[in-house]
Amino acid sequence: MPAFGAAALAVLLLSFIAWIVWRAPREEKQEVVAAPSPSLQPSPSVVPSVEVQPEPAPVVAQLNDGPVPPAYQELVKKALTSQRIERSSQLQGLTRPSSSLMGGNESGREFSLLAPVGTVLTSDRPAFRWSKFEGASGYVVEVYDDQFKLVMSSPEVTSVSWTATQSLPRGKVYSWQVKATKDGQEVTVPRPPAPQAKFRVMDQGRLKEIANAKRAYGSSHLTLALLYAEVGLVSEAERELRILQRANPQSEIVRKLLRQVRQL
Repeated sequence: MPAFGAAALAVLLLSFIAWIVWRAPREEKQEVVAAPSPSLQPSPSVVPSVEVQPEPAPVVAQLNDGPVPPAYQELVKKALTSQRIERSSQLQGLTRPSSSLMGGNESGREFSLLAPVGTVLTSDRPAFRWSKFEGASGYVVEVYDDQFKLVMSSPEVTSVSWTATQSLPRGKVYSWQVKATKDGQEVTVPRPPAPQAKFRVMDQGRLKEIANAKRAYGSSHLTLALLYAEVGLVSEAERELRILQRANPQSEIVRKLLRQVRQL
């Protein structure tokens, strides 16, 4: 019995070892097969890109004019959209309404100053003009700074105009008057309570910008008109809009802008 049991135990032991040997390579094979293979990785799905086209900009106005330079497209767009030309800050303080007291001052009507009055000048040597004072033997022009300090005066002239012979500092506001001599007495125009005759000499930076724009974008009359209006050159802005109106006689926008410039 013990011999039989020992033999049986040996058989069981051998069977267990054989089973272990047989099982080991099968588990290794399954492990290798179970490992993911790079070649079998699913490739990510490719989503075709769709280019989004920007919506076309709305047409504000169609005008027969030269191309608008990129640097001033926003300026032009604003004017055409609002159909307005704002009063330039460079004109502020250059004009004020006449006093009602002036109606009783007959001497204020004897002659008057014509130009420059309430405007911006590109030249730093202004040309002064006034109406004729009957019986006057001569006139003297006096120019003052914003502190009413005399900065320039003319010799006595017999004509009704005089051009400055020296340059005025740029970027400043000036006032001027004319003293007429008649029968040995002086008559000064304007005199209180009449408003002062003022003008501004354009600063060098704005003068350069205007000159460059005129040279580079001269075919775009709308651009030039808006630039002129922006720096206070009202007469020049009106001239460019008149040219634009001749090229666009049916444009209500151009007519409206021209009316506004005339009111400035």
